[in-house]
Amino acid sequence: MPSGRYKTHKVDLTGWNDKDNTLLWRRAWADFTNDFLERNGSPERIDHRSNAERGIDEIPTVHMGVAACQMEKKGIATEKGELNR
Repeated sequence: MPSGRYKTHKVDLTGWNDKDNTLLWRRAWADFTNDFLERNGSPERIDHRSNAERGIDEIPTVHMGVAACQMEKKGIATEKGELNR
């Protein structure tokens, strides 16, 4: 091809990477999960909103992962464990 350009190009039609969709996905997941929990008789519910949006004055914990969690269970302090204390 004389121009050196490809004849095809990527066209994003889904918007999967659009950050504005994050809240929509979180809300949909919370609704789906809460429906399931209710149908199965569980009193638990999840909320897609942040602690600040819910009026909770608490800092969220950091995900520790399997290795750090196992170390903490054995009494070995980890950086992530310290962040959550």
